[in-house]
Amino acid sequence: GGSFGGYMANWIGTQTDRFRALVSHAGLFHLPSFHGTTDYPAYLADELGVGPYDEDGGDAFRRYSPERFVARWRTPVLFIHGERDYRVPISEALIAFEAVRLAGADAELLVFPDENHWILKPRNARAWYAAWLEFVDRHLGIRRAEAS
Repeated sequence: GGSFGGYMANWIGTQTDRFRALVSHAGLFHLPSFHGTTDYPAYLADELGVGPYDEDGGDAFRRYSPERFVARWRTPVLFIHGERDYRVPISEALIAFEAVRLAGADAELLVFPDENHWILKPRNARAWYAAWLEFVDRHLGIRRAEAS
């Protein structure tokens, strides 16, 4: 998933091991720090219906933060992020990558230093899709299945 879909991939990684692989592109992981570093801090407050500094807001931000449950993570994951992403700062991918590895799960990180929230430059888009396909194929065997 990408952006909020990346958040959902991160959430799924902490809630179940039913999938053989996950890919998280520009996904939110540590909601309290995300709120303080994004260029759109009102986003989560709007989604959750409460701000992080409201009396009960901090609890909501922690309750729905994947990092809180990272010890449960078992599914191999590929984190992809643009280093110039101001919507979901690169710190989210760096925190997620390290936390998942420390939890004992397989994690890979692909960073595009010259990209933002979406990977748009043609050479980078090709690299993004190649990395995604290789990762998914390694864990799901889609190319081998198509060949038979």
